[in-house]
Amino acid sequence: MTLQAAQALLDQALQAMADRRWGAAMDQLDRAIALAPGQAALHTNLALVLDEMGEPQSAMEHLSIALDVDPAQPLVHLNLGVLAARTGALALAEQANRYAIQLQTSLAAAWSNLGSLLDNTHRAPEAEACLRHALTLEPRNASARFNLACLLLRDGRYAEAWPLWETRDWPVHQALPWSCPRWRGERLEGMRVLVVQDAGLGDTIQFARYLRGLRRLGASRIDLICQAPLQALMQQLQDVHTVWNWADSAQALNCAPWDVWIPVMSLAAYPDGQDTTALEPRPYLKPTECRKEVWKSRLSPTQKDQRLRICLVAQGNPDFPHDAQRSIRDLEVLAPLQSVSDIEWIHLRGKSVSRGFDAEEPAWELGDLVDTAGLLACVDLLICVDTAIAHLAGAMGIPCWLLLPDYLCDWRWQRRGTQSAWYASMRLFRQVTPGDWASVVNQVNDALQAPGSVDAIRSLRLPQTSA
Repeated sequence: MTLQAAQALLDQALQAMADRRWGAAMDQLDRAIALAPGQAALHTNLALVLDEMGEPQSAMEHLSIALDVDPAQPLVHLNLGVLAARTGALALAEQANRYAIQLQTSLAAAWSNLGSLLDNTHRAPEAEACLRHALTLEPRNASARFNLACLLLRDGRYAEAWPLWETRDWPVHQALPWSCPRWRGERLEGMRVLVVQDAGLGDTIQFARYLRGLRRLGASRIDLICQAPLQALMQQLQDVHTVWNWADSAQALNCAPWDVWIPVMSLAAYPDGQDTTALEPRPYLKPTECRKEVWKSRLSPTQKDQRLRICLVAQGNPDFPHDAQRSIRDLEVLAPLQSVSDIEWIHLRGKSVSRGFDAEEPAWELGDLVDTAGLLACVDLLICVDTAIAHLAGAMGIPCWLLLPDYLCDWRWQRRGTQSAWYASMRLFRQVTPGDWASVVNQVNDALQAPGSVDAIRSLRLPQTSA
């Protein structure tokens, strides 16, 4: 009778989960577990609910209970590995994926997840072997193809990587308000091309460099749809006829005279993406003169030639999936930088702009990214974590020191080294171990105080031009 009651509650919980009523599902599963605590299925489903409700640690506890009841569950090990990797329990994540593979050697998802984890913990050869084995098991497995693309991109193996990159999770493809076909690399003689934003602001900025290649392929007109904060900035691109954003009406977009369309990051997969001139160190974005003059008037002139004006950005968008790895949440770790003399600090937190290193009250609020570009044009150096402003500085040729995490460092910064393959004005500072921002700050501190640092920083600035 008790097991029947628990099963009835599980059935109700499953229906609530299907309807995304997570609170109701959790209530039903809690009641079921009270009746039958030794039923593994109750704990695995509660783990799914807890994860959806933003409680991954509690979810992991219930997956562990389910495995205590029945350890021969490859999918439960797989799910535990996913949550462990997400919460930074890397040893547990690796162990869970290896257990899943041991129990079910044909489980492509476990091979893919293990490969991604190994890639992000500096074991690329074994990672590549795992990912290729996953694709042997399931050649069209999107996760394995994407993870292998990231590995290859980190290694600079672009020709192999870009076709696989097409399996990425592109967020705006579900309901497209235009009817023209997608471009697949054919000649564009006389064609009108619509290029569409990708997931992040930084993605769109980085891959805007490829727009000029469409002209070389014969496009007669290039239009761009991008995120609203980028619209005014992208209007500075010489090769672009019209820049739209997603706020524009679907009817207006559907009436526009395009022959083909393509996501902006997909441009790299076609002929110009194999051309190393796309990585030429010339800037392709610039601020408007009026916004630049606004910031020049706001910021006091530097007192002498040896005084640097540095813009600091320590945190990115908190909603970004890997923000816990890339952002510096404890700003006290930056304190050593305050001891460096002859620096005027401009601190950005979101849209707030503050004078000084640790000012409590913002002096100004930023508008769109043209406004941000105007501010960057008035500083000697940007020091920042991996967020969109780094791409903006790189695309403008502004000196940028980029602070990078050890675990889940983005593929575009490759595996090692201090130079960026994408931006000539950028210098990379890397964590030595996961979460160790203190070592990064010490590297930056040493670089700022090195003999000749002022001239070295200013020499990184490239002439600002349009694409």
